Amino acid sequence: MSDFAFMRFMSNNLLTQEESQHKDEIINLTEQVLDAEGLECDERISKLSEEKLREILEEVRKLRNRRKKRSVKMIVAVRAKKNCSTLIDKGNNFLP
Repeated sequence: MSDFAFMRFMSNNLLTQEESQHKDEIINLTEQVLDAEGLECDERISKLSEEKLREILEEVRKLRNRRKKRSVKMIVAVRAKKNCSTLIDKGNNFLP
């Protein structure tokens, strides 16, 4: 289903180069958006206007950005925790 939507994005030149290189991720997120909008078959997707395709892709991008932000926050939190643990392990030698 969303393979077809991905191909429609590609044929209409709607994807960035980076997005087209992450096909599986875009397809996964597109499935989520299509499910939320009740679009479940290739026949319906084939009849969507370019404007509606753009709207779906915009929702995909929003989801993708939210996931990226969450991932970055988790990485920062893990690094901060690791740095804090390292300071504690060193025995607070930074006091005079």
